[in-house]
Amino acid sequence: MSDNPFANSPQQKEGMPAPGQQFVPPQQPPGALTAISVISLILGILGLLGACTTGFGVAAQGFAGSMLDSLPPGPDVEFQKLNIEAASGTLIPSAILGVLGLIVGAILTIGSIGCLRRKESGRTLLRTGFIIAIIYCFLKIAISTFAQMQAMGKLNELVAAYEGEGKEQLETMIGMAQGFSYGGMIFAALVSLVFAVFYFWARGYLNKEQVISYFASSPVGH
Repeated sequence: MSDNPFANSPQQKEGMPAPGQQFVPPQQPPGALTAISVISLILGILGLLGACTTGFGVAAQGFAGSMLDSLPPGPDVEFQKLNIEAASGTLIPSAILGVLGLIVGAILTIGSIGCLRRKESGRTLLRTGFIIAIIYCFLKIAISTFAQMQAMGKLNELVAAYEGEGKEQLETMIGMAQGFSYGGMIFAALVSLVFAVFYFWARGYLNKEQVISYFASSPVGH
């Protein structure tokens, strides 16, 4: 006969604890915590890739100019040359945004992984990362707008001083490109604002009492 009087009881058969034993259900992540961590991880990885792409683009400008010099002259080639020359003044702003994007992307990535592993250090790092990300969003709007306006102003000066063939066609191409540039700036600014709102909301969510308790009771540690 078994020494456990509850061995054949319904509770034991159903995997429930015997009388006198405390049942502690597994603690699940509060509400939107997992979604916030996953979205932040994706944004962090995209930020890292974007920073690398920006750095590659800055480094490739000089190489692209050399390639254009070897091509037969024409409106399309001159258009690209003028664009590269006008964009040369945006190298420093682009480099600044690239470095900031690299920092923000790294913090969001590491913090998100920590949150998914239920580590308090991850929650703390992600909260700090959200503040930096919000600042970065507004800096990106300001710096990108300034650099783009400066480049378009320089481009207009170069087109006005251009005396080669196909100037009218070149002016038409430049006008269309500037229209797309304005649309791109507005779209990029709206996206940055949406991200800033998300970061602000997500940081507030990580400060909720149930989220703090969830990480405080983590068996993983800090």
